[in-house]
Amino acid sequence: MGYQPVLDSYEEWVGKRWNDRKEVVAWGAGAELVVKVTDWGGNVFENDRRNIKHNQGRFGNTHIKYEWLTYKESQHLQGRDDITTLKLLRPEQVTRPLDTEQTVSAIVGRASGELKHLRLAKGEPDCVFQTYETQNTSVRSADISTGLSPLLLACLGDSRAALYQVNSDEGRVDPASEITCISRIERACRTWTTKFLSQTTVAIGRGTTKHPVVVYQVTPDGITEEPIRIFGSGKGLADGSATSVYPIVKVPSSSSMEDSEGQEFFSGGYDGLIR
Repeated sequence: MGYQPVLDSYEEWVGKRWNDRKEVVAWGAGAELVVKVTDWGGNVFENDRRNIKHNQGRFGNTHIKYEWLTYKESQHLQGRDDITTLKLLRPEQVTRPLDTEQTVSAIVGRASGELKHLRLAKGEPDCVFQTYETQNTSVRSADISTGLSPLLLACLGDSRAALYQVNSDEGRVDPASEITCISRIERACRTWTTKFLSQTTVAIGRGTTKHPVVVYQVTPDGITEEPIRIFGSGKGLADGSATSVYPIVKVPSSSSMEDSEGQEFFSGGYDGLIR
């Protein structure tokens, strides 16, 4: 599949003051997952003042605390097991209590077909929390929905998309539903990216095709077999020249018009156009 740089991040308040914050940044470095956790604010100042002798090198001059976490199983090989998708779960999306305040939860997909929910914490060797069944098919892309009961949608291989419950009670999770995103006549087409536009809609970027973006509805029974919207590469729904869509970014709700959440998004095409 080739190396694909992937990255995700978030920031949260951990105190009462504006500068009491924690930042989590994670990225895939080939087959290895790297996470940097940065804490700053009043809570770090107190730890610095009380335990400075036991924390040499972990605190900066401005009372900033850094933690580095890495994960790579011994059988993971560069190239074969490269990380192709990475999504960080926000703390409020984790139903079971985290082991420590520094525990980071991440969904990691690999070119070899692994799709796992990892919980990383310093000094904890066992990181695999859940495994999602992919039939050993390469994970092309994935996204998780917002909210307290997140869903995971992963594009598997060239044409399949599988929907999972993130917080399942099972250690090994089967898809709640699965669809084929590429028709038989689109032989030169494959899936590239997926993005939840809302709790009930998801967009998938494809290519090479004259219809590079398809939108599906997510219901209590799973993801619909047929798309509810198809976007052509020309103006509006008109057919243009064939292209591929790699990134899809939804417009933040704070920037959207009232009652338009999930109906506005940007897409980036191989033809150099942002739509």
